[in-house]
Amino acid sequence: MRGSMRQRSGAWELRVYLGRDAVTGRDRYATRTVRGPRREAERALARMLVDAPDRGPAATTTTLGELLERWFAQASADFSPKTVRETRGFLDRDVLPVLGRVPLARLQAEDLDAYYQRLRRQGSRGRPLAPATIRRIHGILRRALEQAVRWRWLAVNPAASASPPKVPKRNVRPPSPAALRALLDAADGHDPALAAFVHLAAATGARRSELIALRWSDVDLSTCRLTIERGIVTGPDGLMEKDTKTHQARVVTLDAATCAVLAAHQRRAADTARLLGTALDGAAFVFSADGAGREPWFPDSASRAFRRLCRRTGVDGVRLHDLRHYVATRLLASGVDVRTVAGRLGHRSPATTLNVYAHFVPSADAHAADVLADLLRRAPVADSGGPAAGDAGGGAVARPASPDGAGGVGSGRGRLRLVGGGASDELVEHADGHDDATPEAHGGDLAAADELVGEAPGDAEGGGGLLDGDGQGLDVLSGGHTGSPTPPTRQPAAGIGREVRPALPTLARLGEGSGR
Repeated sequence: MRGSMRQRSGAWELRVYLGRDAVTGRDRYATRTVRGPRREAERALARMLVDAPDRGPAATTTTLGELLERWFAQASADFSPKTVRETRGFLDRDVLPVLGRVPLARLQAEDLDAYYQRLRRQGSRGRPLAPATIRRIHGILRRALEQAVRWRWLAVNPAASASPPKVPKRNVRPPSPAALRALLDAADGHDPALAAFVHLAAATGARRSELIALRWSDVDLSTCRLTIERGIVTGPDGLMEKDTKTHQARVVTLDAATCAVLAAHQRRAADTARLLGTALDGAAFVFSADGAGREPWFPDSASRAFRRLCRRTGVDGVRLHDLRHYVATRLLASGVDVRTVAGRLGHRSPATTLNVYAHFVPSADAHAADVLADLLRRAPVADSGGPAAGDAGGGAVARPASPDGAGGVGSGRGRLRLVGGGASDELVEHADGHDDATPEAHGGDLAAADELVGEAPGDAEGGGGLLDGDGQGLDVLSGGHTGSPTPPTRQPAAGIGREVRPALPTLARLGEGSGR
């Protein structure tokens, strides 16, 4: 960092070189005038040299508007036509009129936050903007300012520290099958072409742009298959044909009813073409306002026609895109594997399908509840508080002790045996049992039953033992390890409540509330 000083008219003029302007290329200096002795001017120059940035990008007098134009000219080459049109609209309509003249070096995160709050209150044309729209504007600014950092126009990106509004998660509510049937019936009597469009959307889950881009060469009515490999979008200069959103073509199988609807639609289109003195060829668009099929529908026109159809039918809150949600949620709820659903929708990965369409489907949730209830109903009932035969899983189970008096707790020399599932080791603990060691002997409360686990002989309160519903001693088999025996534990064995319910809810509260 270079600095200089010179005396002019009784004062000292100090100047520090700040480097070249990152955009204009002109040299930039920080200047200051000091009136006083030379020593004071030297100290002031030293402070200027310390305060001036000696590394990193040089400051620039460029405005945010100039940055946005430079960034858009470079970045738009990689955008889709629709993204180019929408981004250009946001810049011209919302950003440049308000922030275009702000010097880039003075832009702070708090300035952006104040701008976002203004957009929420009044927008750029007197109408408040939704949080999702503001987030899109924030994304544009962040990308442009990040490019400024890469170009060394800025040291930090102020948008990275800004706080755009949060977008509330929208609960997608696809139409019910009954509502969809009503829409198809209404469209069939009013506009058969729109009915065919809606029917195909609900049968394939294809995107609007993909349906509009279909040509008759993509439809194979003999095999009921549909090839989707293009999309129609509105670009800066009108309609444009491009590849699919995921840049992948796919083949979708149609059901017989949908295939019949398309065949009828093709016959009507062919009749219209003959009336105009032309023929319908494979290059003709399936959905076209032109009798010869040379021009596709406008995407927004299809959406408006669907909204009018919903109003006439009395179906509220359903968008054209919700037919795609309908296909995904209904297929997943019906048990179709996610990979097949992802392939039909044209998702790049099944993970995308789960992330986007993991919505709560009441019918599927009710089915899940029925499945769990059925498992409990079909589970074998244990005899005398013991588990069903063959239940040798890793969970804890309780079984009647051997009747020889040497094994049952409470049979004179009580025994509590803990055996891990598949384990070869047994932990045997003797209790100073009594023949009257019944739940009644403890006043109906065996909350201290877990005190038996691990206690020395004779330490159990009342000298009681563990009994099953028939007064027999119980062995408690707990899922455990296969190593050396572990010390006795006061922790009830996991899973006991499941295996012996209702006779043995838990080891710690054995007999509580049961009168035993």
